[in-house]
Amino acid sequence: MKKLFILLLTVMCISPVFADQFDGKGLISGWKFAPLQLGLGLKNHSKLVDEQSNVIFNIGLWEMDQQSAVFSIAGISALKYNYGISLGLTNWAHACYGIQIGFFNASDRFERSGDPGGFIPNGIHAQVVGINIADVIQIGLLNVDDNPGLLQMGLVNFCKGKSDFLQWGLLNLNGDKLKIGVVNLSARGFFNLGLVNFELENIGDNSFLNIGIFNHGGSTIQIGLLNYNSKSYIPWLPLVNWDMGREVENDSSK
Repeated sequence: MKKLFILLLTVMCISPVFADQFDGKGLISGWKFAPLQLGLGLKNHSKLVDEQSNVIFNIGLWEMDQQSAVFSIAGISALKYNYGISLGLTNWAHACYGIQIGFFNASDRFERSGDPGGFIPNGIHAQVVGINIADVIQIGLLNVDDNPGLLQMGLVNFCKGKSDFLQWGLLNLNGDKLKIGVVNLSARGFFNLGLVNFELENIGDNSFLNIGIFNHGGSTIQIGLLNYNSKSYIPWLPLVNWDMGREVENDSSK
């Protein structure tokens, strides 16, 4: 398990560095389109055509950087545009219009920073051990998203910015529409269904409806065994609690 974690961490750190280059030359150079790219993926000039070529099949042993592909299979599949299926331990794409299946999938907006070797994630869309479908559906153990989509389903789901329509998992973090899970933790939302629904107060808008064993926050309606509502004149109530219009002091300066 320790070796597996180290491998995962290594792949996650190095895969964005491999991508966004696409300047390697192949044995056959100058083609804008080629039906097939083959290579070991170990160094430049070990591929059939240039990395800037648009190909249908991109097949290699290890790191295969390519401008675009319809079907890509490699240890590390790095495409500027994924128009079909990308299969590998790590799949990276600047824009994913198809499907990524792998141990670690990432897409969208790894932009160069001032540091020659650095990248700043902007609009990251990634998952560990899972499937990414056109950047709108994430299915995996760990899902991270900074762009609005349709679904995150996994053990842990995290939305950095505007959330997906539905988060479904054991732990859902910061989704602002629908969350179904064991624990839902958010600064905003519409409907949370879980054993524990916990809202971070004084950060954004609270949820409209929370249903669970324990509900905490300032949502409009809470239904559960025990409910704490900071906007209620009776903060702790069993079964049902709701926003009664009580003003809540902002303690962030303390």
